[in-house]
Amino acid sequence: MIILSPIEQFINHVAFDAFNTSHIFQFYVNVITKTSFTNILTLDGSILSGWTSISSNPEYSYKQINITKGTHILNSDSGFTNIVYGFGVDDSYGYLGGAKIKPIKLNGFIINHDDTIKLNEFHDTLRCNNLTHEFFVDDTSNFINISWDFGDGSVATGSPVFHTFNNSNNSYIVKIYFERKGTCHLDSIIGEIIIDNTLNIDAHSNKDTICLGDSIELNVSGANYYLWSTGDTASNLILYPPSSNTYLVTGTDIDGCTDTAFISIHVNDLPNVTITTLDTNICLADSLTLTANGAQQYLWSTGNTEQSIIVKPITNTSYYLTGIDNNGCKNYDTINIIVHPQPDINITAMPDTNICINNNVTLQASGGVNYNWSNGNSGSQIILTINATTQYIVTGIDNYGCSNTDSIIINAINKPNVDFSADPLSGCEPLLVTFNNTSDNGTYKWHFGDGSISLLKSPTHIYHYGMYNVTLITTNIYGCSDTLIKNNYITVYPKPSASFYAIPQIIIVNNPVYINDQSAGASSWFYDFGDPDNDNDLFYENEPSYIYQSPGHYTIYQIVNNQYGCIDTAYYNVIVKDETLLYIPNAFTPFSTQDINDLFHIFGSGISDENFSFTIFNRWGEIIFYTTNLTFNWDGKFNGEICPQGVYTYKLRYQDADAAIHELYGYILIIY
Repeated sequence: MIILSPIEQFINHVAFDAFNTSHIFQFYVNVITKTSFTNILTLDGSILSGWTSISSNPEYSYKQINITKGTHILNSDSGFTNIVYGFGVDDSYGYLGGAKIKPIKLNGFIINHDDTIKLNEFHDTLRCNNLTHEFFVDDTSNFINISWDFGDGSVATGSPVFHTFNNSNNSYIVKIYFERKGTCHLDSIIGEIIIDNTLNIDAHSNKDTICLGDSIELNVSGANYYLWSTGDTASNLILYPPSSNTYLVTGTDIDGCTDTAFISIHVNDLPNVTITTLDTNICLADSLTLTANGAQQYLWSTGNTEQSIIVKPITNTSYYLTGIDNNGCKNYDTINIIVHPQPDINITAMPDTNICINNNVTLQASGGVNYNWSNGNSGSQIILTINATTQYIVTGIDNYGCSNTDSIIINAINKPNVDFSADPLSGCEPLLVTFNNTSDNGTYKWHFGDGSISLLKSPTHIYHYGMYNVTLITTNIYGCSDTLIKNNYITVYPKPSASFYAIPQIIIVNNPVYINDQSAGASSWFYDFGDPDNDNDLFYENEPSYIYQSPGHYTIYQIVNNQYGCIDTAYYNVIVKDETLLYIPNAFTPFSTQDINDLFHIFGSGISDENFSFTIFNRWGEIIFYTTNLTFNWDGKFNGEICPQGVYTYKLRYQDADAAIHELYGYILIIY
């Protein structure tokens, strides 16, 4: 048996070949590894079982495996060693794996492209843009009948040969068959052509799932040049995918090797986040429920995280919502809430809030457009009949549906108590009646039954003949009034009518005055002639007479009486005069030696010294004497000189007892 070196040996990986030759018909591989790692050692990808531990050293186990012709691979991350061998009728072979074995000396080389490889080291690595290669044996004098199996179904004979490998596989097992000159045995060498298409570019994204609108960062490495499906050529891209997409990048190195990578980005749609509510117009002091929709998690601008929140804004307010779905995608919505102030509702009572019992009051509401009253009525105005003190409440609603209330208390005011008395209740006219008002405090209005009224509390009133109803209306401070009527309350009897006159009205003393009775309704009479000097001036007949003995002004009184005891009085003034006497001499002798008739003067009675004057004129009309003294004496001189004898004119002005003014003219004769 000839021991050959393996085509490739590693601590944990061995590729070997059971030769495809008619001289060998049975193939084996013996494998030795640590007992603890038997469960991870594979042959052609299958885990081996049925291990036998070495009795002298149980730490190791071994296994003999009957294999078929062809290439096989042993693999274990923990290392192993193996022996590959085969038996035939007239030949056998064997080699170690997993250990360094000094190879036999072969005088020959395989030329692969630019590389000259010794036969016992027949393997090479090809790059992407150099896949057509030349194979030849440079010692054809010792090696004959050369044939090639390229491992991809292609064969060739002779040396040199050319072959182009497809880079779809990572490696190809190339076999060279030959005979050594001078022998009749066929031999072979197995080599491995590795297609180094291991340009592995690394393309990745910072995120493989994003939300619509988010950015991604795409990075690629491992090559010298790049071309993305977006047309970009940079190794780093920042994109905002509008939808789910797969981004293709092709990397190329300096040997022309390429690699393609795919980055799939899933773009989740944003949640359709909405805010719903019954209305965006609310009234001050009202609350409103805002409901979030379209996501799984929510964050309100109020800080709340519930799906539905109750808000009670006092001014126009915008509420912001962030919604997050199960993919972590966010979307937003905003709602603007308009806050309307409550209407200023007011109730006005007409005529007042204090209403007399059984009277009507009108309640007028303002400030809204619709009204509902606590008594079930509706409308801005209601008319009520008040029987008891009651509070009324109105709810007013404006055009926005906002409401407010106002209340008013209507006080039911009792009517005042009304009563009065009077004194006297009957009598002769004119009858002065005094009324005593015992009603409640307030204002008063009397109707005396004769068309007269009074606003005093307790007035007096003069009645004349008749029977009268008396009415008192009492009104309290609230305007409530009540009326008391006393029918036929005051009775006034007629009085007789006293009337007379005296004949004559002006008389001379010691002359009779007569009474002419003009009275009516009288049944008895009484006269007083008013003469203080005579006690007999009183009479009880209807038409007496009387003689005054002294001049003067007298008042005659008549008192008449009727069957009701009613009296009346009349008076009449009479003037009693003295008899007026006047004597004016018509001549005198101022220079008589006998002192007889030497002074001029007048004589009279019933003449007053008031308004008295006496004037004497000469024949030329000159005043030669003037006096206002009733008892004057003229001596016949003018300015101290004796007036000549002759006729002189006089003018007398005097007032009688009746104050009447009289003027008289006459002549005076001066005689010497």
